[in-house]
Amino acid sequence: MSKRIAFIGLGKQNTKDHLRAAQNNPDAEIVCVCDNDQLTATKWGQELGVNSYSSVEEMLRNETIDAAVVAVPHFVYREILQQLIENRVHILKEKPFAMTLDDAKEMADLAKKYDVKLSIAVQRKYNRVFQSYEEYAPRIGDLFSIHGEYTLNIDKLDDGWRASKKLAGGGAVIDMGYHLLDLITWYFGLPERISADLGFHNRISQNYDVEDTAKIQFAYMRGERKILGSLLLSRIYPQKDEGLFIYGTQGAIKLFKDRIELYDDKRELIESKYIKSDGSDIASQFDAFIKSLDSPDHAGNFMDHMDNMIFIDAIYRSDSESRIITPKNDEVYESLMNSKTREGL
Repeated sequence: MSKRIAFIGLGKQNTKDHLRAAQNNPDAEIVCVCDNDQLTATKWGQELGVNSYSSVEEMLRNETIDAAVVAVPHFVYREILQQLIENRVHILKEKPFAMTLDDAKEMADLAKKYDVKLSIAVQRKYNRVFQSYEEYAPRIGDLFSIHGEYTLNIDKLDDGWRASKKLAGGGAVIDMGYHLLDLITWYFGLPERISADLGFHNRISQNYDVEDTAKIQFAYMRGERKILGSLLLSRIYPQKDEGLFIYGTQGAIKLFKDRIELYDDKRELIESKYIKSDGSDIASQFDAFIKSLDSPDHAGNFMDHMDNMIFIDAIYRSDSESRIITPKNDEVYESLMNSKTREGL
């Protein structure tokens, strides 16, 4: 039986990505759309031939839905998720999991209480390049270094809700940085040591209070061996770059959105595989969510994302407290540990 799906938030993420994935899934039926802008909601409702709403509360009163795909500004999520969960509507939510670790804990507890499947949408896990990592990992020996970077050049950092910590939760770390942090915890688990320095106000004459640049150091301990990690995140670098580079005693792997490169121990390129994105990562993610709705053992992936929220919280704490954070020995995180260290690290 097909699942009755609502779409909440009709910006680019939902209308360009998730809606198309739903239309191509035979087990999903789009039954309504909701956006706080009534004109936008009406436009998409007419285009899709479904009911439209400007209020989640009204939508829930008038519709019977199995699940909702939610893509709204960060500060709007909490109330919407609470309403959906209390009405036992399963959720696919755009990243990040939450604005703060406390919010994430509250949503996790609520989802468990009402037995709602809550999944966070971060499509790189469904990108064939990033899925290829484990195939190549045995060929580079013991890891000793991890480096990631994600840089953009955004002209107006003081434009819209992303300029405000109160509305966004943070800047380069929790927003764009969430993608790389999610890959790192997916591959390697939560680091033992995290330290960070954040940069602010580097777009002169612009008014914003979130970090525009972050440099993060982290480390894993494997017995007596230490694996060193670093991240560079910025919204004000000259060019757009994104990559995750993993170095081992016998070679290295470089991951980009469209290719994976394998190097030998002399750092000579020995293999390169190009996999152009065709939108299948978004579709695969949506398909997995729909499939999970019929699985009694699948609660959604929200507890996996708790590691991301701990990582993010530790980054912000490290900068504000000027010290190294050790999450696995920190009483703040003791009850939340969900490390998923992979074999081969």
